[in-house]
Amino acid sequence: MAFPRLNNISFWLLPPSLLLLLSSALVEVGSGTGWTVYPPLSGITSHSGGAVDLAISSLHLSGVSSILAGIIDGDGSLQVSKQGYASLEITMGLEDLPLLRYIQHMLGGSIKMRSGAKAYRYRLHNQLGFFDADGTIGIAMKNRLPQLRGLTGIVLANSGLDIALHDTYYVVAHFHYVLSMGAVFALFAGFHYWVGLSGMPRRIPDYPDAYAGWNALSSFGSYISVVGICRFFVVVTITSSSGKNKRCAPSPWAVEQNPTTPEWMVQSPPAFHTFGELPAIKETKSYVK
Repeated sequence: MAFPRLNNISFWLLPPSLLLLLSSALVEVGSGTGWTVYPPLSGITSHSGGAVDLAISSLHLSGVSSILAGIIDGDGSLQVSKQGYASLEITMGLEDLPLLRYIQHMLGGSIKMRSGAKAYRYRLHNQLGFFDADGTIGIAMKNRLPQLRGLTGIVLANSGLDIALHDTYYVVAHFHYVLSMGAVFALFAGFHYWVGLSGMPRRIPDYPDAYAGWNALSSFGSYISVVGICRFFVVVTITSSSGKNKRCAPSPWAVEQNPTTPEWMVQSPPAFHTFGELPAIKETKSYVK
């Protein structure tokens, strides 16, 4: 790590940020603006006290912490690239998301035009990310199915459609579609999309009975997610309690050739410090046909 003190400052900015956020709940009735400080709920007409001011100050401190962490992360990426890693081989390739998505559909609240403009700005980034993921799947699994991704942001980037779809469940489905892709999209997307196109508003505790069936199906899907999370913790518990000398299985992708990625080159179980120094990576085979 090039800047350990800067990393220390980045961490210790988080406790005062948390204290400011908690103290905002003690002023009047708290900052009832949603987790993204939605306007006009965050305006002086809705909250005349200092609760929102404390919450915004908390966000500023946590933002400074994130910026410092990004500086450290960027420097680490530059140092790694000098050791033979190509830019597409660095897994932490989402460093520009906070810059490009500062005001997007989930965070923009009622700022419709800004949200639409941002959708066009990071559309290219998403397409590159999806192309990268599809390329990885094609290399590892020989997947021949046609795949279309990242199309919902193009719809929301249209100012006319964004006015109709803004602050509806369509945006919720769009966000999780981009974030989770196939992980949860197959379970929830159909319900969220059609409820959003029907006009179901966001964050409304009471809604017309016409939406009750769709919301019940969507809620049932969340129970399936809870079951999956429980299974995940079961796997973690079994793995951690199986003994320190338990060896992991060999690489499932090393059928035709030896493993060439660093995670499969270390001993099993791995040492506390995996590498004494950063290894130099030399590409020995081209995966682009």
